[in-house]
Amino acid sequence: MVCINAVHIHIGDKNVPGPVYVFLQLNDYSTDCNGEILLTPNLATANEVDSAVEHLIEEIHAAGKAAKRILLKSQKKVQEEPAFTV
Repeated sequence: MVCINAVHIHIGDKNVPGPVYVFLQLNDYSTDCNGEILLTPNLATANEVDSAVEHLIEEIHAAGKAAKRILLKSQKKVQEEPAFTV
């Protein structure tokens, strides 16, 4: 299974100017023998498929909520204390 709970943020500064943005990153994942990233373990039943999909959806929703919260907080901070200009 993958773990999608890392939210990273970029705030422009004098060295790396730019807008505030966030991105989601996989914290943990499994690969097959060819090095392909697997989203789930082997699933043998329809219930296992449903459960795995629901779990992925929950993780993505949680990461999205965290990203929005961090993004809004950071954008507000930048408005109050503008980043350095080059």
